[in-house]
Amino acid sequence: MSAPDEEKGIFNLIKAFSIAVKSDNAITLTVLGGTSFPLLKELITKLGLANHVTLMPWLPPQEYFKLLPAD
Repeated sequence: MSAPDEEKGIFNLIKAFSIAVKSDNAITLTVLGGTSFPLLKELITKLGLANHVTLMPWLPPQEYFKLLPAD
């Protein structure tokens, strides 16, 4: 897990996700470390994905693992 910066394709992922939402309006996406990137939030808003994408703050990986369901 690392920061969702542009070089790693996060903006392309969000654009692709916007296409997927058109086929399945019930899907969601959580972006770890996304709250640190204002341009990412702008793109999500521009594409109308605010109800489908959750931006989480950066945390050490072990903290994220504690948030995951046990199953």
